[in-house]
Amino acid sequence: MHKYFANSVSKRPILFFMIALGMSLFGFIFNSKISLVRLDQQVYPGLGIRIDAKGYDVNKIENEIVFPIERTIATVGGVKSVRSISEDGSAFIQIKMNNSFNLKEKSLEFREKIDLVSSKFPREVHKPQVFRYDPTNSPLMVISFSNNQISQDELRELVEKSFKRSLEAIEGVSQVIIGGGKIREIQVACDPKQLEGYGLSLKDIVSVIQDKNQNDALGKLSIVKESLSIQLKERFNNLLEIRDLPLKVTPDGRIIFLKDVAKISFSPREENIGARLNAEEKVTAFIYKNESSDIVAVSKEIRSLIKKKNIANLKVEFNQDESKILTETIKYLLYLELLILISLSMYFISIKKYNLYFVIYVISLIPVFFGFLLLYGFFFRSISLATCYGLIFGNLFWILIRARSFVISESNRLKVKENNHLNLLMLNLLCSVILSKFLSNEVSKFFTILLFSSIVVCILLDFYFVIFIYNVKVQNLQKLIKFSDQRWMQYYKRSFEFISDKLFKTIAKTEESILSEKQILPLALIFFIFLGVYTFYKVQLSDSIESDKSDTVAFLEFPSGTSFPHTDEVSLKVEKSILKIPGVKQIVSKIDPAHTLLLIELDRGYLPDAEFIKTIKTGVGSTEDAFLFFAADQNSSFFQEISFDLIGNDQELLEILVSEIAEKVRSLDGVAELVLRYKSSRDELRLLPDPSLFQVSEVSLPHFGNELNLALQGGVATKFIDGEKEIDVRVRYAEEFRKSKLDFSEIRIKNLKDKFIPISTIVSIDEKKIPVKIYHKNRMRTLSFSVKLEGNSSNLKNKIKKFVTSYSLPTGYRLEEDSDYLEDFNSKSGLSKFMTLFLPFATFGASFLSLRKKEKIFSFLHKFYIPYLFSVFLIIFFYPGDLYLPFQISLLLMGPLAYFFISSKYHLTKSIWIYLAIMNLCVLVFIDNTLISFFYIFIGVMIYLFVVFFGHQLEIKWSEKYEIPLLDFLRMNLYQFVSRIRIFVKR
Repeated sequence: MHKYFANSVSKRPILFFMIALGMSLFGFIFNSKISLVRLDQQVYPGLGIRIDAKGYDVNKIENEIVFPIERTIATVGGVKSVRSISEDGSAFIQIKMNNSFNLKEKSLEFREKIDLVSSKFPREVHKPQVFRYDPTNSPLMVISFSNNQISQDELRELVEKSFKRSLEAIEGVSQVIIGGGKIREIQVACDPKQLEGYGLSLKDIVSVIQDKNQNDALGKLSIVKESLSIQLKERFNNLLEIRDLPLKVTPDGRIIFLKDVAKISFSPREENIGARLNAEEKVTAFIYKNESSDIVAVSKEIRSLIKKKNIANLKVEFNQDESKILTETIKYLLYLELLILISLSMYFISIKKYNLYFVIYVISLIPVFFGFLLLYGFFFRSISLATCYGLIFGNLFWILIRARSFVISESNRLKVKENNHLNLLMLNLLCSVILSKFLSNEVSKFFTILLFSSIVVCILLDFYFVIFIYNVKVQNLQKLIKFSDQRWMQYYKRSFEFISDKLFKTIAKTEESILSEKQILPLALIFFIFLGVYTFYKVQLSDSIESDKSDTVAFLEFPSGTSFPHTDEVSLKVEKSILKIPGVKQIVSKIDPAHTLLLIELDRGYLPDAEFIKTIKTGVGSTEDAFLFFAADQNSSFFQEISFDLIGNDQELLEILVSEIAEKVRSLDGVAELVLRYKSSRDELRLLPDPSLFQVSEVSLPHFGNELNLALQGGVATKFIDGEKEIDVRVRYAEEFRKSKLDFSEIRIKNLKDKFIPISTIVSIDEKKIPVKIYHKNRMRTLSFSVKLEGNSSNLKNKIKKFVTSYSLPTGYRLEEDSDYLEDFNSKSGLSKFMTLFLPFATFGASFLSLRKKEKIFSFLHKFYIPYLFSVFLIIFFYPGDLYLPFQISLLLMGPLAYFFISSKYHLTKSIWIYLAIMNLCVLVFIDNTLISFFYIFIGVMIYLFVVFFGHQLEIKWSEKYEIPLLDFLRMNLYQFVSRIRIFVKR
C-alpha cells in the first residue's frame, strides 16, 4: 500500500503537493467551526415541565394539572421515569428518558401532546413550559463584583441594571442569575387600626399611590398649523413626597397623610437567592451556557462585555471559568508536545541515519494538524481531551514505527519496509473497542475518540511525509543537518551512555537476584497472579477524569419546601467548615430555597479525588436536614449515600411510615445520618366562607381574597424612580399585625358600604395539616429519604438495603431504591470489572485466530496475562485510589501494543529505553493538573510494556541458565500438583 502510494507521488509530486496543501488550507478554514470541549460528555436525558397556576392549592394542582399531564406523558415511548412536585400555585415535572432516544425529537413530541392537554386548562393556568433538565448542571462562569464605596444592596442593583440583560443577550448564554445583596424596595407598612379609624382600606392606599405617580397623555391641542401634545406628569422624586402623600380630608377639614397610617421606609425585598465568596456575602453573577455553545467563544464575549460595560469601575473577579480550564489544558498539551519533540530530537539527531527522517517529520507536523481538523470535522463537531491525547499518542506511535520501516535513499527515494504486524495490531485494537462497549459509556467514548484520532494522525503523517519526501530538496537539508558533529551533541551522547549504563546495571543486578534460585521466578509468577486478582477485587472503577481539574462541584440538597433563611444558615456553616480543610483555596456558593451549589477550588498540588472528597465530607460532619453530595460521587461504585422511595396513596400514612422506618434505620450500625428528602405536612388555617354571611355583610369573595392577600403578602402599587433605578413600592400590613393566629383573626375587611367587617364573622377557621408539596414517582405518590453511611463497604450497603426493602408495609405500599443516578453505572459495574480483569484475552483471541502456529494458553498467560495483573497492582500501588478513567484507557491499550512490539521484535534496547525514560521524566517534571490524565494513560502503558519486556528477557535467561524452557517447567509442576491433589482426594 505504502509502496504503491510512494510510486504514485514520485510520478506526480506537484499534484499531490497541491492536494496536501489544499487539505491543510481547508482545515485551517474549517478550524473556526470546530468548538473546544473538555470532555464529550453524554447529555443528561432529562426534560422538565413547569406549570404556573396562581390561586390553585396543592391538591387542586395535583388533581387538575399534574395527573392529566402525567397520563399524557405515559403515552410517549422511551420514558424511563417520571417525577413531579406539586405545590401551591405551581408544579414541576421531571422526565428521564432512555439514552437511545433523540432528546430534541422527544421534546417536540412532548410539547405537542402537552399543548393538547393544556388547551383544556382554565385561564388561570399558564401554558406549560418544556425545557432541557439536568439536576447537576453547573455554571460556565462565576463572576463576583465588589466596590467599597457602595453597599452590597446598591451594588446588586447596579449589576442587575448594568450587566444582566446584556449578558443574557450573548449568543450561547442560556441563563444569568444574580445573587448576593438584596434588592431594595419602599415598604409602606400600614397600621390596620389607623386605617379603619380613618375609613381606609389597603386597596384605597394602593389606588392613591398609583394615581399620584403616573404619566398620562391627555390629548393634543391644535394651534393653527401646530399641534401640541398634553401630558400630565406627576412622579415621586423622594421618600418624603411619599410620606406626605394626602389620602383624604376628614369632615373637620383635617388632611390625612400616608405617614399618619403607615411607616414608609427603604427595606430589602424578601430574597430567595444568595451568593457568597469564602463564606462572605458577595454580589455574584452565575452564567449558564446552552448545550451546543462554544464555551471559549462565549467566555471571550462575556469578558469583553464586562470590560466594556464596567463604567462604574467595579472590581471584577472571575471565580470560575470553564473555558480557562480548557485553554490551560490546551496550552500545557502544546508544552508537552514541544517537550516530546525536544526529547525525540535528542534521540534521532544523535543518530545520523535518522537526521533527515526526523526533520521531514517536523516539517509535516503543522500541515498534518490542519489536515486532521478537516477530516476530524466530518465526524465530530468538537475537539476534546480525548482528541488531543489521540494526537500526541498518534505522533509517538508513528515516529517509533516508521523509524524502522521508512528509509530515505541518497537519490531522494523512499524505501518502505512493510510491517505485516500492523494489520494484527489493528485487529487487536478493534477487539479493544468492542470490549470497551461493555465498560461504562464514558470509558468507551473516550477510548474510541482517542483511538480514532491516533489512527487519523498516523494516516495523515504517512500521507504528508511521503509527499514532502518528493517535494523537498533532500540534498539541501542534508547540508544543513550536521548536529552530530557539534560539541554539545558529544556531551549529550556521553551523558546518555552514562545514564544508560547506570540504569541497566541496576536492572542486571535485579535479574541476577531473581535468577539466583530456580524456584524464585516460577513462585513469583504464581504470587503475581494472586496479587493481581486481589487488587482487582479490592479496587473500584471510576469513570471520573476530575483529577485534571483543580476544583470540584458539590450540592447541598434540603427537603423540598425548605425556606430560604434556613437553607442560607445551614449552607453558611458548611462553607465555613469546608474552608478550614487544608487544600481548599476558595469556595463560591449559590443559595436557593432548598438547594445550594458549592464551587470548591483547591490549592495547587491538591486533586479532587475520592480521598479528598471523603476528607471534605468528614470535615463538614453533620449537615442537619441537608444532604451533601459531589458531582463525582455518582462515578463511584460504592456510593456513600443510599436513597429510597416509599410509594403509596395516602399522604398522611406515607409520612407516618417514613418516620417509623427512619427511626429504626438511624439505630443501625454503620448509619451516620438519615435525611428526609421532603417537607412534612404543616398546620394550615383553612378559611371556610359562609355565602349567606358574605351576602348579608355585602362583601364579595374576590374582594375578600384581594384584601387578605394585600394584608399578608403585600402588593406592588407603583415604581419609584431613584436616579436611574426603579424601586418597587410595596403596600402591606406592618409586621406586628400579621405574625400570629390571633392577629389574623382580627383582620377586618372594608365592605361596599365602607364598613369594616371582622373576617371571623364571615368565615369559619379550621386548622388542619396539609402537605406543603405532593411528590409523584411514575404517577404514584411517594416520599423519599436518604441514608448516609460510615464508610463505603458494599456489605454495609447491602445490609441497609435488605433491612429497608424487607420492612413490613400495608397492602398497596412498597419501598424502592432510588437509583436513577446509579442505574446506568450499576448495570455495568460488575460486568465492567469482569471485562477489565480479562481484557488481555481479547488480544490473545484475535492473535490466536490470525496466527498459523497457534499459541498455547500457558505461553499467553506467562507472557502477557501475568504481567497485566502485576501491572494493575503496580498502578494501584504507586497511585492509590480508584482505577480512574485514564488508567482504564491504558488497560485497553496495553495488550495490543505489547503484543505488537513483541511480534515485531521491537525490544527495549538501550537507546529506545532511555528515550522513553526521558519522555517519562519530562512529563513528571513539567506535569500540571491539566495533564494528569495524559500522564496516567502514558505511565499505565509504560508500566505494562516494561513488565512484559523485562519478563520476556528473564524468561530467556532463566531457560538458558537452567536448561529447560520456563513454560515446560511450569506445565510439568502444575501437572504434578494436580496429580497430588487427585491422590489426596481419593484417599
